[in-house]
Amino acid sequence: MTPAEIIDELRENYPDCLLADGLDDAVIGLIDGACREPVVAYDYQKCLEILMERDGMDKEEATEFLQFNTVGAYVGPLTPLFVHDWRRYAYGAAVKGSEGEGWVKSRLTKT
Repeated sequence: MTPAEIIDELRENYPDCLLADGLDDAVIGLIDGACREPVVAYDYQKCLEILMERDGMDKEEATEFLQFNTVGAYVGPLTPLFVHDWRRYAYGAAVKGSEGEGWVKSRLTKT
């Protein structure tokens, strides 16, 4: 499914779900779990790519913007969630501007 098809499906079947403005191409589906309503899921790295390409931000600017204005913006129980998809690194498909597999390993190791 394309991101546009996913959004159409979400709007049809989960009309109360909230979407993040300007990040449609990063939508990956729905997160569902016990004791909560389903929420829209976004690919965190794709969101960074969108901000870097569309808005001309470097990786640091895009990360700060995304964390403060989007990931950190709680707008109720239907607030979208942002997935760090580590499978992208396992197969060598690192995102532009990322450190690749080392980035994932550093997140897995507590310091």
